[in-house]
Amino acid sequence: MVLWPNPTSKFLSRFAVRRHSRATLDLGTGSGILSLGAAGYSDRVIATDLNPRVPSFVTFNARLNGIENIELRMGDGFAPVAGLTFDLILSNPPFFITPKSDYLFCDNQMELDQLCGSWLQQGPAHLNEGGYMQMLCEWHKSETNPGRSESQNGSRAPVVTPG
Repeated sequence: MVLWPNPTSKFLSRFAVRRHSRATLDLGTGSGILSLGAAGYSDRVIATDLNPRVPSFVTFNARLNGIENIELRMGDGFAPVAGLTFDLILSNPPFFITPKSDYLFCDNQMELDQLCGSWLQQGPAHLNEGGYMQMLCEWHKSETNPGRSESQNGSRAPVVTPG
């Protein structure tokens, strides 16, 4: 199953940094919604995913919208773009913190929020000087520290609390 263009992906697409980008990475692309949006202000978009059904969705959506600057690479996390750098990295990691694993689009083998933490740690090595990484993710909160800003593996991220 490939996750449909959900509200969180649409949110990230609307609030992505929209300045010229020589190269943009859509990490965990799914349907390709972030790639489609970024194609308008990027010379090149690389969309990555490990789900074998993703290529048909991304290719169909790009053709349907007349977009030709999206390149799809299959693999896990940053592996398909090893050694490459980007002006912009967008990601709405395709998983939820759940008690069981049944679907590739929403589960992973890592405990709690370690996938997001891992991607946050690896991201800066793939950014050009002055580049941005924008990612939506779920953090595990514990009863002992409900307002923490660290993932399980120590990655830090800003915490925005409404109101």
